[in-house]
Amino acid sequence: MKKLFRFFLILFAAAILVGGYARFIEPNLLRVSRQKVSTAGKTEPLTAVFFTDTHFGSQYSPRNLAKIAEKINAQNPDLVFFGGDFFDAYWQDADLLDLDMIAEELSKIQAPLGKYAVWGNHDRGGGASRVYENVLSKGGFTVLSNQWLSVPDSNLTIAGVDDALLGSPSLNLEGASPEAFTILLSHEPDLIAAKALLLGLSMEDVHNILVVTGDPVPSASRDEVKAVFSFNSAMLAGYIRALGEETLQGPFLVAGALNVNAPNFDAELKKAHRKKESGVQMLMTQPVFTEEALQNLRRAKEETGLWILGGLMPPVSYRNACYMHNEISGIRLSEEILERYKDTDREEAGKIGVSLCLEMAGKMTPWVDGYYLMTPFQRIDLIEEIVRRLGR
Repeated sequence: MKKLFRFFLILFAAAILVGGYARFIEPNLLRVSRQKVSTAGKTEPLTAVFFTDTHFGSQYSPRNLAKIAEKINAQNPDLVFFGGDFFDAYWQDADLLDLDMIAEELSKIQAPLGKYAVWGNHDRGGGASRVYENVLSKGGFTVLSNQWLSVPDSNLTIAGVDDALLGSPSLNLEGASPEAFTILLSHEPDLIAAKALLLGLSMEDVHNILVVTGDPVPSASRDEVKAVFSFNSAMLAGYIRALGEETLQGPFLVAGALNVNAPNFDAELKKAHRKKESGVQMLMTQPVFTEEALQNLRRAKEETGLWILGGLMPPVSYRNACYMHNEISGIRLSEEILERYKDTDREEAGKIGVSLCLEMAGKMTPWVDGYYLMTPFQRIDLIEEIVRRLGR
C-alpha cells in the first residue's frame, strides 16, 4: 500500500512539474531561431529580427517586453518585424496594461533600417484596435495595413497586409520596384497559401470545395481555449466567396459539414444557417444510422433549402461499429445495429454493412440530393457493391 501511495505521489508531482513548466516557465523562455534567406544579390547582407504573438495581458506580463527588447538588440538587427497579436484580450486586461510603459520599451528596440508591424486578429478584436497602432507607432514601429513602402538607402520593399480573420487583407504592389527584394508581412500566412491554392485550383478549372475546419476541442482543454477569434468554417466560406467575387476566374461551389447526430441539433442548424449566409451552397452529413439522424436531416433540408449529400459508411465488424459509436465525434449507431454485428465474421459483417447503407440511403432519399460514401479500412469491395446497387 505504501509503494502504491508513493507511486501515485510521484505521478502527482510529475503532473505538477509538467503543468508548471508549461504554464510558468516555457512562456518566459526567449529562444532565437536563425534562418538564412538568399536575396539573389538584390541587397547587401542584412540582419532582420521577426517576433510575433506576444499576447500581452494577464497570462504574459508586458514587463517581459524589456527582456524581449534586450534579446532583439543583442542580434544587432538592421530591420525588425512584428507579426501581430501584440495583445491577448485587451478588453479584459486593459487595467493591467501601461500603454506608455509599453511604448517606451518598444522604442528601445534599435534597427537602423526601420521597425515594421502588421495587425493580428487579437489586435483587430477585443477592443485592442483603439490602441494598437498608436502604441506601436509611439514605439517607433510603422504599422502596415495593405500597404508597401521602399526602405531608404536599400533595395528593399516592405509590404504588410491586414489581418485575414477580422480585417480586410488586400495588396497592390503597383509602383513598387520590380528589382527590389520584397518582404511581405502577414499575421496569417497560411491564408495567403490558401489563396494561392484556390487560385491554382481555379486556373485548373476545379471549383468544388469542401470547407471543414479543425476537430472538436477536447473538454479538458476548453477552459484554456479562447474561441472569440477562431477561424471557423463559416468564416472560411466567406473568405472563399470573397475571393470568387474579386479575384478568381469563376465562383466555387462551397460545401460544409452537417452533423445530423449533434446532441443539440438546434445549435447545429444555426451553424448551418451561418454557413449558408457565408456562401455555403451544399451540406455533407456525418454517416446516418438512426431515426433521430433522419429526422434531423429532414429538418435541415426543409429549413435551409441547401443541397445535401447524405453520408454512408458501412461498419465492417462489431468492434468497428462499437468504436464508431463510442469514440468518433458526430457518429451514433442504434443498439439494434450494434446487436446485428455481434458474433459475425468478416464476410457476414460486410454484408450487414452494405445492407445497412442501402437501407439508410432509401430512407433519406426524400431529403438528400445525393450521397457520399466513406470507405472504412480500405474495404473498396463494400463501396463498389453499394454504388452498384444504388445505381439500379
